[in-house]
Amino acid sequence: MTTALDPTLPLDDGGELVAAIPHLLGFHPTDSLVLITMVDAGIGAILRIDLPPQRYRAQVADHLAALSASHGAERAVAVVVGGSGSPPDLLPHRPLVSELRRAFRKVEIPVDHIVWVPEIERGLQWCCYNHRSCAGTVPDPDTSALGVGMLVRGAVKYASREALAATLTPDPPEVLERRELLIDARSGSLPDKSVVDKALDVFEIEPDEDPIAHYDDIVLDMYHVHAPPATDLPQLDEDTLVDLATALYDTETRGHCQLIAVTPRAAAGERLWTYLTRALPAPDRAEPACLLAVSAYLRGNGSLARVALDVALQACPGHTLAGLLTAALDGAMTPLELRNILLKAGDT
Repeated sequence: MTTALDPTLPLDDGGELVAAIPHLLGFHPTDSLVLITMVDAGIGAILRIDLPPQRYRAQVADHLAALSASHGAERAVAVVVGGSGSPPDLLPHRPLVSELRRAFRKVEIPVDHIVWVPEIERGLQWCCYNHRSCAGTVPDPDTSALGVGMLVRGAVKYASREALAATLTPDPPEVLERRELLIDARSGSLPDKSVVDKALDVFEIEPDEDPIAHYDDIVLDMYHVHAPPATDLPQLDEDTLVDLATALYDTETRGHCQLIAVTPRAAAGERLWTYLTRALPAPDRAEPACLLAVSAYLRGNGSLARVALDVALQACPGHTLAGLLTAALDGAMTPLELRNILLKAGDT
């Protein structure tokens, strides 16, 4: 790697492992099962799922094991977040843990460590399901080894998934209604992709201010890289917004925009898609939301990609690309696999 700092995940330290989870996901999970896989001595897929009801435990465990095996996982560790008990003797969710062990034995992937914690907060007790004596307290996630490393690299974590979703809160209804009328009134030929390229110029920032600019291709393919929140974004005039909304009706322009995520302008693109996702009415906001999902997915931020796809499908149920990307996320397609698909599509 060519980055100045290479944070590693302390898999043999339960407390540091738990403290790393918010940084790996980009938010503090609650009532979740988090699975971290290792491939070639490095981090593979990181999978989070809501704690399932009893009738789905076996199905969830089998699904996670199958996904891990399909991506060549060699080992795994798991963190169960949520519930109450009397540690270390009585830990919650033991039936789920038993199903997880069964499923991973079936695919011959060792699960080295399974840890429980009620919440990921400093000072709370964590316990290991494997050994009664394996327990401790959670260090401050912000001052943990991985936390400091990720902070230096410009990573951002949110208090919850809801807080992450709130970053895509749309503009006020009256503003969106006005823009909807302007978009509907637009007639004639669609603007070409040059309107997108001009808008990207507005959303560029200096390389020294852009943490994404310092990541190399290897880091971009890892699952624990998060970009800074898109705050204090530039503002576009109403005419430009209408031009962009209508330009994204064009298939060729959308293809051009998808490929921006694999160019040096990826960071500017992500800020532009975030801005448009907030600024455009439904169903138009589905297009930039999908582009945001592509960009987030390619740099390994599955959490943001999932939130953006939820926005896209809410704005335009049945949206083809949103559906395909959702299926890719569900199947744990790697960012590198998606990148290759986009590049091949761009060559045709």
